[in-house]
Amino acid sequence: MTDLICIVEGGNSLHVTVLEIHNDANLPSFEDLEISVLVETNGFVGHNSSIGILRDDFMKFASDLLKLEQSRQGRTVLKSMSPDDLNLSIESISRLGHMYVSGTVGKWCRVGPKPFMSSVGFGFEIEPTLLVDLSRSDLVQKYSKTV
Repeated sequence: MTDLICIVEGGNSLHVTVLEIHNDANLPSFEDLEISVLVETNGFVGHNSSIGILRDDFMKFASDLLKLEQSRQGRTVLKSMSPDDLNLSIESISRLGHMYVSGTVGKWCRVGPKPFMSSVGFGFEIEPTLLVDLSRSDLVQKYSKTV
């Protein structure tokens, strides 16, 4: 397990942990990721302990993250294989390089025979310097070079 994102700003936090990177080159899921996401925002908590991320989607996220860190302008997005599990965006919200993280984390639950989606939306400003540490992580560096 590797912490990919750990952001704590005021009463808000976002933790993204890499649980597994599929390493069997003979399978279509080669280099896909399994992650866990925990978000706390404005008194609400959302957690999904098993989210699938396609290799190509993470490569785009990593590449765009490096561009965002360098220019302090733009946006990077990470979406899960199952569209309701994760939608994460880190973006510039001013010409001065102020940054904002937002999205939703959810999972399908079941009460008896009735399934329902449980999710938490979040959004809060983050320190731009957090992008430096995130963009220097081994995983971001590895996946951004394969684009």
